[in-house]
Amino acid sequence: MADTITTYYQDSYPKYVRSDGKFTGICVEIPNAIEEKIGTRIVNKGGTENAFRPLKRIQIDIQNGDIDVFFCLAKNSQREKLFDYITTPLYEVNHVVAVRAGEHQSVQSLDDIRRLDAATILTNFGTATERYLSLQEGLTVDTTADSLELNIRKLLLGRGDFVYFHDIGLYSTIRQKFPNEPIDVLPSRFRSYGHYLVVSKAASKGLKQTLEKAVADLQKDGTLAKISQKYKTKTPEPDGS
Repeated sequence: MADTITTYYQDSYPKYVRSDGKFTGICVEIPNAIEEKIGTRIVNKGGTENAFRPLKRIQIDIQNGDIDVFFCLAKNSQREKLFDYITTPLYEVNHVVAVRAGEHQSVQSLDDIRRLDAATILTNFGTATERYLSLQEGLTVDTTADSLELNIRKLLLGRGDFVYFHDIGLYSTIRQKFPNEPIDVLPSRFRSYGHYLVVSKAASKGLKQTLEKAVADLQKDGTLAKISQKYKTKTPEPDGS
């Protein structure tokens, strides 16, 4: 195996977060844990100046063998033909909704939302949640905002009834940007799937096997769950992280 394992970062909060020249986020914490497990550094090929790269470009980089791995990618049939997926998911992604505190507490499904009179769902333009909701019939969906922060502000102003997004992004944004606002995240999960570590088919021999074991071990000892849970709560941890 090579002395280092190469990857790229995606500009996607809270997977990758740059603050004061440092990088944090769930998809930075997980590689750090894997580094400790296997004793090999995982480095962002973009460095500090060109830290972030579009996901479409990253997928081409993996396919071409320009980088070894990429963290936190959902599965689909096309991608499975192009890259090798590590079997154990890094964490589970759940589609959830945020509402103004105390409202719509009985909603458990999209059908419940359909039965509401003129209810509007807010979600981010150009995202997986927008694509999923576009396939559903009988819903009023507003995708004019391209950020979660804008959609939460619209919710608080009464310009929508629900913010529909994945739990990691929604909880993290509320915790960081709206800690004292009257917002509830309902417990119902509208869709669930995993995010995985993918390995280039051109990567060095034995890398996939090494990572398979490392990720399985981190899942078994609870490390992956501990990391992901930090991003699925509105309440900051005692140390402020």
